[in-house]
Amino acid sequence: MLETGFLTDKSPLFLDISTIYFFLLPFFLFLSIRQAIRGEYKKHINSQIAIFIVSMIMIVVFEYGMRLHGGFFILMKQSQFEYTPLLVFLLIHIVIATVTILAWVYLIFTSYMSYKKDQFILHHAKLARYTVGGICITTTMGIMIFFAIFVF
Repeated sequence: MLETGFLTDKSPLFLDISTIYFFLLPFFLFLSIRQAIRGEYKKHINSQIAIFIVSMIMIVVFEYGMRLHGGFFILMKQSQFEYTPLLVFLLIHIVIATVTILAWVYLIFTSYMSYKKDQFILHHAKLARYTVGGICITTTMGIMIFFAIFVF
C-alpha cells in the first residue's frame, strides 16, 4: 500500500488509486443520474448506493494509507508550495467534503425510504444538484492537492 505509485515517482500507490477513483467519480454519478432522467429509478437507486459504498471504501483506504504514510504534514514536505496556504486549502476541502458526504447520506436514505413507499421527494433534484456539485468541487480540490504535493 505504501509502495510508489504509477502517476508520479513521488506519490504512494494508495494515493494514485484514490486520485484516479475520485477523478472518475463525477462521471459515475452522471451515468447514474442519467438513469433517473430516463425513469429507471430502481437502477438509479442501486447505482447510487453502489457508488456511495465504493466511495466510502476509497475514503477509508485513503485515510488508512495517509496514517501509515505519516499524514499530510509528512507528504507536504515534498511540495514546492507554501505550507500555510496549502493547509488552509486542505481544511476547506475537508469541510466541503464532510458536508457533502452528510448531504449524500441524507439524500440516499430519504430517497430510498420514499421510493419504498412509492413516493417522490419534491426537493430531491435540488438537493442532488448541491450534492453532486459538492462532490465535483471536492474531487477537483483533492486532485489539486495531489498535484500541489506530487507534481509541482
